[in-house]
Amino acid sequence: MSVRKRYRFADWTTLQDATASPEYAARCVTGDDSDCGATSGWSNARGSVQSWMETHVQQTGHLRFQRLFADYAVVGPPPGSIVAGYIAGDAHAREMPEHACASLEPARTHLL
Repeated sequence: MSVRKRYRFADWTTLQDATASPEYAARCVTGDDSDCGATSGWSNARGSVQSWMETHVQQTGHLRFQRLFADYAVVGPPPGSIVAGYIAGDAHAREMPEHACASLEPARTHLL
């Protein structure tokens, strides 16, 4: 048997997923006719991308880079409504994914 859910109109919030690390990269865009195009590759450490850019400057003299950032997002109802529903015992709040409600327990004890 499949489970069907109906989503009513609601304001939705996009939040950075705290369970996943953001990633950083850089690409050299120095050049008159075309970009150098050298890339650092993606890394979870911002410092390693910075080091790559500094090394590239020392080796080539190129000074212009495009910095890239990627993260993961979670979409759901505004956090305040999740907390309110959770405290009120709303069945819809219990349907939220585990990671969405994981940080609510401390907030619940402070609000009661």
